[in-house]
Amino acid sequence: MLQCSIDWLRHASRPVADSSCQDHDRRYRLMSLHTHLIELERKHEALEREIQDAIAHPSTDDLRIVELKRRKLHLKDEINRLRSGESRTMH
Repeated sequence: MLQCSIDWLRHASRPVADSSCQDHDRRYRLMSLHTHLIELERKHEALEREIQDAIAHPSTDDLRIVELKRRKLHLKDEINRLRSGESRTMH
């Protein structure tokens, strides 16, 4: 990565980057995306557990459960959006 950064700085005015740097950057972005997806899935699972715990306690406010479900759905939408982008990037 350092060599790619040096090459980029050296040739910043050139419109075409070295293909090995492009490959490295692509792999780095995919790994970052994969790590981000894992973190979002972890949060999604934690919210599911929190929702189940809230449902199990009758004293939990219904609005709290609705908010947790909304956050969980938002995470699921983000995961799906990133996965669809990931599959397009890999081809």
